Amino acid sequence: MLRPGDGYATLLANPPRPSWWVACRRPLLHAVVLGTALAMAATRRVGLGLVISVTSYWSVVAAVQWLAAWLLIRSRSERRLPTSSAIDLSLVANAPWLVCYVLFAAWASFPPPQVRGGSAYLLPLLAWAWSARLTFAFCRTVLDDDRATAWRRTAIQQGLLLAAGLSAASAAVQLWPRIIAWTTQ
Repeated sequence: MLRPGDGYATLLANPPRPSWWVACRRPLLHAVVLGTALAMAATRRVGLGLVISVTSYWSVVAAVQWLAAWLLIRSRSERRLPTSSAIDLSLVANAPWLVCYVLFAAWASFPPPQVRGGSAYLLPLLAWAWSARLTFAFCRTVLDDDRATAWRRTAIQQGLLLAAGLSAASAAVQLWPRIIAWTTQ
């Protein structure tokens, strides 16, 4: 994770076998970690029913990330790996988001509200930047892109994910009705 080019080179040397499970395991992990973290952040407890409910609601995030990985990989006509194996390696770049979810859940759950600082709002920015760096390394190493192409693919993929994430978050907090209320006062 700290030297993503070397990490992807190691993973590329021993890629996962192509199968539907390989293509779906990281998005499933992502959905469960996100669902658990949000359940914990919202209620300060984790029950199976609550986690299943929150995970199913927010599984669209994992589905969008899978779709973005698939589009990124399919945009390259010549590939070193089968699509399912390449999707699995691409989704390694989501690991910073998993760390962000766990840290945010801890931040929201444990200290009293008056102790919480605004620094937790930097977590998504750091996760996004770190994820973009990992995606760039994926494009350079696994897709064998030159620097300019890797940056372009990374920017498009991260832009798609950012737009989808902001849309999902704004829907979850009813942002559009709030904007209308603010502008009509």
